[in-house]
Amino acid sequence: MKLGLRALIIISLFQLPGCANVFRGPSSKTSDEIYFEEAQKAMDTSNWDLAITNFKSISPDFAARQDVIEAWAGTYAGKCGLDFIGYFTSLATASLAGSTFFLYLMKAWNGKKIFPQYCTLAQKKMEEVSPNPLNRTAAENLFMAVLGMVKIGVYIKANADPTDTGAPAVTFDSCTSLPVADNNEIVTGLGLVTSNLVYLTAALSAGSISGALTSVNSACGLSPGVCGKTDASTVTASDRKTIDAFLATSATNPTAAIGIGSCANAAVIPCCP
Repeated sequence: MKLGLRALIIISLFQLPGCANVFRGPSSKTSDEIYFEEAQKAMDTSNWDLAITNFKSISPDFAARQDVIEAWAGTYAGKCGLDFIGYFTSLATASLAGSTFFLYLMKAWNGKKIFPQYCTLAQKKMEEVSPNPLNRTAAENLFMAVLGMVKIGVYIKANADPTDTGAPAVTFDSCTSLPVADNNEIVTGLGLVTSNLVYLTAALSAGSISGALTSVNSACGLSPGVCGKTDASTVTASDRKTIDAFLATSATNPTAAIGIGSCANAAVIPCCP
């Protein structure tokens, strides 16, 4: 059995009570329990499409259970491209020497299949528990913080490096190339990171990523409000311009060395005219 997303998040963190159903006789299970069990089995083998099909067959009342929501969100994240164990391990040991926060998040997907829209679905599914971190568990908030980083990375990757070279394409312009919808998702990805930051830093040892998160949080002060948004419908043109400017910064930028571009303007926002 492959120990992937479900093993770490659902068993170790979420402690799904629904797993006990495996030991019940087939005749005593409801159809919803069977679909849920089959979805979990599919998750174990990273068969995300089959898992999603089973989740969608569950009745609305059963689907409203917190354990089902958690597992379903994890499935969408898996379909997006996230292997939680591998990704989280890389965060804990990451070195950003010669790189930047956004470049690191983008390059994490080199050579991997990604489906960014499913990260958006994962966020929306987990928000069925609650859109407010105060009403979710610490494990759910850790998931959301990591998901935010993944969202940022996959949406940047899909736009800046579609041919998977490991570097931004020469035709990519940080200030103009991002579609509005994708820019909104990067804004909300950053919002997931910052609004759940305490859960992420508590789980990571001090190191490059922790330091980078501090730098990003500081950069957010350049445009108050942009870094706390998790609802794409609330993202404004000004927010998107801020993200463009962040992406345009270089590793040598004295104020926000977090982007994938070459701008060294200490004011940052003018990096995109």
